[in-house]
Amino acid sequence: MYGFLIGISTIISLLFIENLIKKHKLKISINDFWNIILMVILAAIIGARLYHVLDQWDHYALNPYQILNLKAGGFGIFGAIIFSIGAIYLYSKAKKISFLLITDLLLFYTPLVQIAGRLGNLFNNELYSKNGFPTSLLEAILNILVFSVFSRLYQINKLDLGKGKITALFLIFYGIIRIFIEPFRNPQFSFILNGLNITYLMSSGFIIIGLVLLLKLKFINIK
Repeated sequence: MYGFLIGISTIISLLFIENLIKKHKLKISINDFWNIILMVILAAIIGARLYHVLDQWDHYALNPYQILNLKAGGFGIFGAIIFSIGAIYLYSKAKKISFLLITDLLLFYTPLVQIAGRLGNLFNNELYSKNGFPTSLLEAILNILVFSVFSRLYQINKLDLGKGKITALFLIFYGIIRIFIEPFRNPQFSFILNGLNITYLMSSGFIIIGLVLLLKLKFINIK
């Protein structure tokens, strides 16, 4: 169910984005958009899998043949985001397309995909805390709130697609959500490296980057 919901929500979101590009006559061709999507999908799969493998290295060090066994599952959202951003950056530089325009478009609908994914986890009885609390449901609810905020800001013309506001807000909101969710998660799903919880580190980094971007936008007076 997880894969099915992720797939359907992703397709719907991409069609919505294509419509936004046409509606607002944004400075990116439909052909470039879909080329970027293909690169992002590949980068996201590689990044997400790599993050998961590093997270569960004790297991994969003893079972290296399982690293490429994608059917068994095991993907980390942080890895997907980081590798996807890298792919977008390289393509935007090569084609001279606004990097923030691409990230704004994709991150606008990312909460919808995350909602679908967490509902899939819920249907599959995954991501429960050590006390049996469905953390997937809590994260889905929080992402509904995030998308509601994005939608409202878009309706009142306060997002300015391509200026970086969506990107900044997403990084801040997602970082806060992960920090909030982490204490409820089952410890076996936490990425601990040398005693340091990587989720807290990555989430804090996202929040800082988002805040810096917002301050920059205000400094150069982008409304």
